[in-house]
Amino acid sequence: MLLIVVALTTAVLPAAAVPGQSALITVSPTSQSQPTGAAQTYTINVSCQGTGGSQCGPNTTITIPLDTTTTPSMVDAAWKYSATSGLAGLITSGPTVVGTDLVMTLDDTNFIAGFSGSIELKVTPPNLRTPNRTSWTIEPTLSGDSITPITVATPAQSTATANPKVAVTKRTTNYGSVFDVDSTVGYTITARCNNASTGSLYVTDAVLVDTLPDDLTYVSSSPAGGTYDPVTHTVTWSFTDSDLSTMPAGCAAGATGTTTFEIVTTAPSVVPTQPKVINSATFSGTGPDATDLDGLTSTAKADVPVQLISEPNIKPGPGYASITKSSIAPIAQPGITKGNQYVATYAGDWLPPSAAPQWKTNAASAAYRTTVTYGLVNTYMTDLIDPLPCLDDVAGNLYSSSAISDPPCANPAFHAQVVEVRSQGFDTTINGLGQAVLDGWLPEATLTDGTIITLDAVGSITSTTASAYFEIPAGEDVATLRLPPHPALRNHELRLTVWGHADRTLADLNDGLNQLRNTSTAIPQITLGDELTHVEWSASIFTLPTKPQLGISKSFGTLGGATGGTTAVNIVGGVTTVDALTRDVVITDLLPLGMTWANPVTSATMTLTRGGGRSNTTTTASVKKVDDYQGSGRQLIRITVPYGAIDSAGVWTITPPANFLRVTTPVALGVYPNTDQIYLYGSRLTTIDTTCSTPTQGDGGISSAVFQNDNSMDLAGDSQLQEAYCENRASVTVKGTGAAFALTKTVQGDLDAIPRGALGVGNASPGGTGTYRLHWSNVGSNTLGRPVIYDILAHVGDTGVSQGQVDVFRNSQFATPFLGVGPLPAGVTVAYSSVENPCRPEVYPTRTDSCVDDWTTILPADLGTVKALRFSSSANYTSGNGFEVSFQVRVPSTDINAIAWNSAATNATDVTNPSNTPLPAEPPKVGIMAPVDPIISTVTSHDQISAYEQLSDQVIIAGTGGGPGTLAWSLLGPIDPVDNACTGLSWSGAPVHGSGTVTVTGDGPVIAGPTALGPGGCYSWSHVLSSTDPERPYRATASAGEANELTIATPYPPSIITTARLSIGAGGQRTVHDRVIIDNIPDAAPVPPSPLAWILHGPVALNAERGCEGVDWTGAA
Repeated sequence: MLLIVVALTTAVLPAAAVPGQSALITVSPTSQSQPTGAAQTYTINVSCQGTGGSQCGPNTTITIPLDTTTTPSMVDAAWKYSATSGLAGLITSGPTVVGTDLVMTLDDTNFIAGFSGSIELKVTPPNLRTPNRTSWTIEPTLSGDSITPITVATPAQSTATANPKVAVTKRTTNYGSVFDVDSTVGYTITARCNNASTGSLYVTDAVLVDTLPDDLTYVSSSPAGGTYDPVTHTVTWSFTDSDLSTMPAGCAAGATGTTTFEIVTTAPSVVPTQPKVINSATFSGTGPDATDLDGLTSTAKADVPVQLISEPNIKPGPGYASITKSSIAPIAQPGITKGNQYVATYAGDWLPPSAAPQWKTNAASAAYRTTVTYGLVNTYMTDLIDPLPCLDDVAGNLYSSSAISDPPCANPAFHAQVVEVRSQGFDTTINGLGQAVLDGWLPEATLTDGTIITLDAVGSITSTTASAYFEIPAGEDVATLRLPPHPALRNHELRLTVWGHADRTLADLNDGLNQLRNTSTAIPQITLGDELTHVEWSASIFTLPTKPQLGISKSFGTLGGATGGTTAVNIVGGVTTVDALTRDVVITDLLPLGMTWANPVTSATMTLTRGGGRSNTTTTASVKKVDDYQGSGRQLIRITVPYGAIDSAGVWTITPPANFLRVTTPVALGVYPNTDQIYLYGSRLTTIDTTCSTPTQGDGGISSAVFQNDNSMDLAGDSQLQEAYCENRASVTVKGTGAAFALTKTVQGDLDAIPRGALGVGNASPGGTGTYRLHWSNVGSNTLGRPVIYDILAHVGDTGVSQGQVDVFRNSQFATPFLGVGPLPAGVTVAYSSVENPCRPEVYPTRTDSCVDDWTTILPADLGTVKALRFSSSANYTSGNGFEVSFQVRVPSTDINAIAWNSAATNATDVTNPSNTPLPAEPPKVGIMAPVDPIISTVTSHDQISAYEQLSDQVIIAGTGGGPGTLAWSLLGPIDPVDNACTGLSWSGAPVHGSGTVTVTGDGPVIAGPTALGPGGCYSWSHVLSSTDPERPYRATASAGEANELTIATPYPPSIITTARLSIGAGGQRTVHDRVIIDNIPDAAPVPPSPLAWILHGPVALNAERGCEGVDWTGAA
């Protein structure tokens, strides 16, 4: 990107200012010129300084004197003023016209000492009314109660440009190009002012001059006011803004005069030596010029040649019939690269037309159009015969029309449904289609049984009718259409259009691949019934198998022209199908880097147009926005239309609501390419037609959408990485003014599905490769030449490439060995350097250190010696053009989880303005790394332990590349063992007993814990290792349940000692006591369960010694 530095003169407050605050104000640019109606933009920089006080106000204002001598005066309401500031709220009021000044008031709480900011002022002189070269001065003064008023030292000078936008067109009145001797030759002239929104100027005077050929004789002219000069052979109309009733409308404020003028002449009696004569018309308008009293004049010219003949031709020649034929259908036919590709259809009546269809791709299953034109008008009648393609006239898969002399076709391959006839009369009082029909003329149809019928018109016909539709009676099958000759149809053009469908049996013939060639024959007649030489022409419709054809259209709106300065993205999807869908339609857009969706939604109402004679419907589509899609830094927008909405055959278009997708407008100069895709969700490679349509091409054309099957990025989200879909592209260019260029750089590792842009890091396998691509483009208006790109390969200690970046470290952690350069565009060469600091004068012109100029265009035998590359082009590049180069490097297997950074710098020459010396540009760096997850090895401190004891985990980390990080550990449990073991258990949903983090300084062992266990059961550790160094990113995990991570905690084994005692009380009462001593409870254990459950068994029989030892307690109560 070029940086144009404008020298500004700063006015400094005198030292005498009281109480010590001061202010500065500047305005730029110092001069500029723009068309009227366009804003002239000024940057006003203001700042407030103060050591003894903080206020420059109160009552801080910027005042700009307005020139009242301009036309109109700058205080006139037609002048427009607006202003914005870098700090929101800095301007509290204005800009407002106050007397003869433009005033803006600043916020005193913001405009205080230490503040510096800018205001963008726009001044727009009125279009049409402002004279060319009107000039004025912008000279702001900044004032406030605490500062001495200060005026810019160098005011800004501005000039507005404008010129009259006169335009003239001319034709013969009857649209002919050939005339008989002694015939009337009339001309119709249209003179107007095609005023644009900017740079246009009302005229004060205008002149229309028609110069007649010497061989034609002037007869008359209209409207009144035209003056014929027999000497110069000219007809002249003069206009002035003092007579607005004759001044052509739009050429002056309030003008209401006609814009159409006619001249009638007579052809000579003998064909001149040069039979082609030319009539010329010029329209000139003069508007006011602020520096030239004579004003500024603009002139437009139009010529009309006609050929004179002695008598009408009776065979092809000047003035004779010419015939053309075309076809149109809903489906894009493969293999057609010029003209109209939409000439394919499905067999059968799958898209019935309306009663009055248009010549559109979605109007019917198919249509043919025949046009017969005559250069010699009002002479020839036409017998136009159109036999429709016939199933019986077949050669292979080609079905043709029968000859006009053959019997009617009994089995048409094409079935007519609606017919339109057009013939515009040049004098509708005596000719034209309306006059013919009112005289009883009607088109004829020969049915398959030989019956000839006339076709009734749809709607009313008047004498001025130029075109009309005619009905095919229900149930009738037409073999041939005919437009019989009639005197009222001797016009410049006769046109026949027929809408219909291919016979349904064609779906089962030749695998559905057939051609229907329709041939029409025109038979001119000067005398009714006297046939002249026939002329004929053919056009074809093709049938295809009934696979759906997808389509996608894409375009950008005006850059920054949508709400809030955003840019509109226009998307239209298409599905042409003979059946209802069974799969959802998915439309995707992976936005380019630098663009984000400004107005995201989760659903939207789509308008569905099915074509034919059927009405539109709507459906709700789900919408998903995925940020940083697959780590690309780009947003993916995915629109899903439910299959149930497309419930029948049709040429379906899917149109989002207005302003559905608005993206942030990029600010970096460059070209932003963008693609959209359309899928049938989850489809396979054979589901859709391999030719794609562009739904917005309703008039036909060559589809810009392309068929794809590599879905490795899974944009549709259906996990089908090989999938048939259609794609279309558009791009938007952010341009500078004058000379401007942009260099973008991407990197793609051998593990990446897509390249990564500014500050992105590509992923390569250890020992794998990284590919860098450099795209240079001219984004300005001037032509640029000799672009050069310098790229210094990554190495430890590397810095930027251009002069302004050589002190900025890139922070590469390893060097990337060079592997080779990709294909070079025409005119581009590459040179190699073996040093890390080569001379590069175009991007580093002034240097204090020494450099090595060892550049060579010979590739070294040892690629490892290449340390820098220079790409040079000998070509010139106009606006919007550029080139792309690439090269590849190796990512050493020894350097894992580290990043090597690469950047490049560029410059070029300004061919349009050689005195301009562009400044170098260097885009952000991109990186490459070999990401390898570290290995975590863990061993728990005990595989068996008592409950409530301390437990820890030794974690051995390897493969961090020395990068620091954090180990987050969790101890899960307890869960119940199975068969007194913890192996093979599910840890999903296990409670987290404890957790913590441990700082990691690279490879080596760390200890997780220790932490005290809880009750008995199974415990296991899990770990997440994450890098804390963005230059060495890594991540690794160890899940619960892995070997060496399991611990079974047994319940603590308390010891119980009991002693029974017998006590004899008063009266001989005996009492039994049991003294219980509980021991061996861990300190961390909770209070033992309470109460203690006891049972006293007995009595049982005494033993022989009348004691209790050895007695049998079985069954004791």
